[in-house]
Amino acid sequence: VRNLAPLAGSLAAALVLLAIFVTDVFGYDRYVPKVDQVRDLAVRFEFNNMYRSNYLDENAKINYDGYNNARARVLEDMKIKDPAVVLALAERHMGKDKAWDDYSHGQYVVVKYRLRCGRVVYREFIVDLVEDADLLNALFADPDFKNGLSQVDDEVMAQYAATAIPYFNNSFKEIPVRDDNSLRLLEAYRQDYLDMTYDEAYNEIPVGFLEMTRKNEYGRPESIEFTVLPSFDRTIEFLKEHKSYETSSINVESISSVTVTWYEEVEYYDTSYYDVEPGDNTTYYTTDRAVSEEFSDAEKLNEIVPYLVPTELADRAFVASGINWNLDVIVEGADNDAGYAADYNAHGICFVRDRLPGIVSKLMESENAR
Repeated sequence: VRNLAPLAGSLAAALVLLAIFVTDVFGYDRYVPKVDQVRDLAVRFEFNNMYRSNYLDENAKINYDGYNNARARVLEDMKIKDPAVVLALAERHMGKDKAWDDYSHGQYVVVKYRLRCGRVVYREFIVDLVEDADLLNALFADPDFKNGLSQVDDEVMAQYAATAIPYFNNSFKEIPVRDDNSLRLLEAYRQDYLDMTYDEAYNEIPVGFLEMTRKNEYGRPESIEFTVLPSFDRTIEFLKEHKSYETSSINVESISSVTVTWYEEVEYYDTSYYDVEPGDNTTYYTTDRAVSEEFSDAEKLNEIVPYLVPTELADRAFVASGINWNLDVIVEGADNDAGYAADYNAHGICFVRDRLPGIVSKLMESENAR
């Protein structure tokens, strides 16, 4: 009995600590500083395509440090001086006892508060990309936020662009920009990027991307890329003026058939095998329940084709990938010159999220897909 006393004491202490964490006695999970306590802050969303996988150092040289390090730099580089919007997001979600499954469009957020007292405090919470659009639009209007995500407005980017050759890539074709001054193109893009709203970043599928290419000190080409949305009027107008803009629209006459396969989405939680962390993609698509149909009728092709998008562009959407992962698309080229030249499957074709033609929606709702 005497030997059980220390064990009982340790167990009681463990239970007390557990109760403290579960009930959040000290308010850790509810902590949101006051506006006047914050000197500045940085906020990192797990956005799809807004971070620099490569970035420029102080000498305007590309630093290939990888995606995770680039994400970490966002928390170092970003300095939002007006914290009101981020604090409002934190107030809306911190300590609300809502799980990941409670959010229809959830995304994890990390905030780094730099307090006036000298302390640095980190907190995490979940936002909803749809329900929080009001605050996210306000956040996107802050240039401090945009400049923390991209170097497009940084002096080192101007230094890099001054010696680079610009191209416009619509996924099907890389088009040289017929202008010897890439700084003018960069300025047009910079204004469009800073004017971009959250609604545009979330909803729009890119029309292409800019490539600023130059040779490094070893003579090898390297590029910095910028995604172009349909609402980037200045950039698109510049490209049109210099005869460097083409869309990646698919010509129906170059297609003989489109085969669409629907796969059931299944969630998994085996983190030990899949190395999944909170906020990572926790779904896979099974062939156990799949249904496929080939469309070759001209009327059906005319209905389907306007909804098809190059996979590369859909996956370059700023906030969340535009790819509808439940659907696989195979496009067979027609037996003509246009079909031979297109080679659609070499580029990858997909449907975007829930933007589907009626006949594909019916395919997903068919008895075989249940």
